[in-house]
Amino acid sequence: MGDVLPYLIVAGVLAVLMVFLGWVASLARRRGAMGTALRAAMAGHRARSRRGPTGS
Repeated sequence: MGDVLPYLIVAGVLAVLMVFLGWVASLARRRGAMGTALRAAMAGHRARSRRGPTGS
């Protein structure tokens, strides 16, 4: 059990972080301007990632 404990702690911290970030994202989506800006930024990121590394 002593060998696994550090991994369990890291997994727990990551789980808490994911829940927190999900909560922040849901807050941002519910708010007007902040949600709109977040959606625009994510849409721009998705469009750039679809073009590939050359940007064409």
